[in-house]
Amino acid sequence: DGQDPDYFYSDSIPLTIGELRKNIKDYEQKKVAFEGLVSRVAGQTAYVEDYDYEDEQMYGMSVYMGYTAYPFIKKGNICRIIGTVSYYEGGGTYQVSGLTYMEFRPDYKYNSKLISEGHDVIPTEITADQLANGNNILSTNVQMNNLEVIDVYTTKNGESAGAMTLTCRTTDNKNVSVRTEVIYKDANQTVKLAEADVLNKIINVNGIVDYYDGSYQVKVFTM
Repeated sequence: DGQDPDYFYSDSIPLTIGELRKNIKDYEQKKVAFEGLVSRVAGQTAYVEDYDYEDEQMYGMSVYMGYTAYPFIKKGNICRIIGTVSYYEGGGTYQVSGLTYMEFRPDYKYNSKLISEGHDVIPTEITADQLANGNNILSTNVQMNNLEVIDVYTTKNGESAGAMTLTCRTTDNKNVSVRTEVIYKDANQTVKLAEADVLNKIINVNGIVDYYDGSYQVKVFTM
């Protein structure tokens, strides 16, 4: 039929993650299409990012998958995502949701799909100032090193019981917040990371920039 199989023939709006992130309110409740590297999959959410060479920075977007299985959305894969931009009240941030994947209709115009796989996922090293002004790096995969843990709060109840919020001091004497999921120290998931394991220690963290209660933090998922 003469159509390019790699081009969108749909009414979704093709754009880069950077364009979406910088103008996110303009796309609320609109169907968008972008490509990016999956930096992490955590529960029902995937984090997809793309480097903007004009701005010389990485931009990220959280993609809510719900209970649907998308076998190609895996860490290290570059994917084409088509979904609807929505505001997530629980987190105070925007996400892309409502993805479609029809395995036996690969040319369906709203299909999200795999572009390529097996790419290295390299976190972006950031400073405390970059995290404090974190809107542009929200949902990106980042690294912070040599953080001194000066305070720990552990969630006591609910599904997040055992998760911790760490107040950390950087080498240039600025405070940053690190939020952990419930982290286990052993493969059998029997021994949880405890306050004594981190308090007054020097740690390196690799996680996703998240927004909570009016400020930005690094969310860490694994040991």
